[in-house]
Amino acid sequence: MIYFTAYAQKKFLILERHGVLFSREAVVSAVESPDAADDTKKPLVFARKKLNDSRMLCVVYKKEAELKKIITFYPL
Repeated sequence: MIYFTAYAQKKFLILERHGVLFSREAVVSAVESPDAADDTKKPLVFARKKLNDSRMLCVVYKKEAELKKIITFYPL
């Protein structure tokens, strides 16, 4: 199960104000099937995914049992 923190939910609006749009589906896709993932900064995982429009998305999340809690995300 994937859970968006309150800040992660607000992040969509924050980025939109700067002209950067990501869909909720793109963020979930980056977590579920990343092109690359780095978990060396445990307990956080940094998942990166190249989107169809050639932009890169990085999602920072934390694993808690069966739950993946999305902390934030940003363009690369």
